[in-house]
Amino acid sequence: SAFGLDVTGRLKRPKNSSTTTHTATDADADAYTATDAYLDVYEDAPAPKKENKSKRMFLLAKPSVYEKLDKYAKAHNDSVNNLVHTLMEEFIEKKGL
Repeated sequence: SAFGLDVTGRLKRPKNSSTTTHTATDADADAYTATDAYLDVYEDAPAPKKENKSKRMFLLAKPSVYEKLDKYAKAHNDSVNNLVHTLMEEFIEKKGL
């Protein structure tokens, strides 16, 4: 790769990358990977806003269904709320909603 790092650690692009050639050396072991370069370029970008679970729903369920969900959630160190939320998200993804 003809890319390098400037003194601040930022990715430095070559002036004319189409004619620049580079021979691999041991120094390349410390070079940025494509992922590192992507993260470095976008580190100053604002983080995407995370959607919080803030919409309340009231759900009626049979006691036997709730007990099974509660038992499963506790066995996996989770909550019934999070389990139901995960199931709803999977349903939405599966149905393409």
